[in-house]
Amino acid sequence: MVQTARNAFGFSIGNPWREPGTAMITTAYREDGTAVDVYEAESGGGDGLICECGVPVVAKKGAERDWHFAPRAGLKSCRIAIDGQMRRFLENAALDFRIELPPKDNRRGIVDAIVVESVVRAGLVVLLLYDQADRKLLVVVEVKKSGAREMRELIGRSTLSAIFVSLVCHRTKPDEELRNAFCRSAPRDWWRWKPELLTPLHPKIGENGMLLPPLTEEALIEKIFRTAQR
Repeated sequence: MVQTARNAFGFSIGNPWREPGTAMITTAYREDGTAVDVYEAESGGGDGLICECGVPVVAKKGAERDWHFAPRAGLKSCRIAIDGQMRRFLENAALDFRIELPPKDNRRGIVDAIVVESVVRAGLVVLLLYDQADRKLLVVVEVKKSGAREMRELIGRSTLSAIFVSLVCHRTKPDEELRNAFCRSAPRDWWRWKPELLTPLHPKIGENGMLLPPLTEEALIEKIFRTAQR
C-alpha cells in the first residue's frame, strides 16, 4: 500500500520544510477525454490512458514511491501535464478566491472574480481574472522560488492591477489545505491596484541601454499569455 499521497499539484504530501521532490503526473485521460485519477487507474498500462500531451502512460502504483503516472516511452515526467494540473487546480480554486481590497481603497469589501486565462512561467502560475465590476486582475502564484522578481518588473511597466500569492510553503499540503492557502491564508502582497496604484510605474532599461516604454494592459497580457511557452 502506498504510504503517502500526492496532491493536485503532483507533489508528495508531507513536511513543507523538507525537499518536496519532483511533481509527478496524477491525472491521465481516456481516448474520449475523460480524466482518470491515478488512484482510480489500473496498475500498469492496461487502461490505455494517455498523458495530456498525447503520449501513452502507465500507472506506477508500487509500495515504495507515491503513486503517479509515467510516460510509457521512459521519458521524464511531462512538463505539459504538470503545468496543466497546477493551472486547472488554481482555476477551479479561484471560484472561491476572495480578494481583500487594499487599505487605500475607500470602497472596502471583497471582490469576486472569475478566471479567463492562465499560464505557467518559471515556477509561477499567472491567472487573469475579471471581477464583478469587469475589471482585470492578475494573480501571480509562486509555487517554487523562481522568477517572481522578473514578473514583478514586467508588471511594473503597466497599470494592470496585480496581487502576488506565495504557495512555496504550502505546495506539499493536501488539496483542501492547498486550496484554502491559495484562497485565504497564504502570504499575499498587492503589487498594483487601480484606480489608486500602490506603486508608480517602474522604468526599465533594455539591453541596448534605452528606457523601455510603459506597457498598455493589452500589451502586458499579450506578453504574459501569448508569448509564453506553455
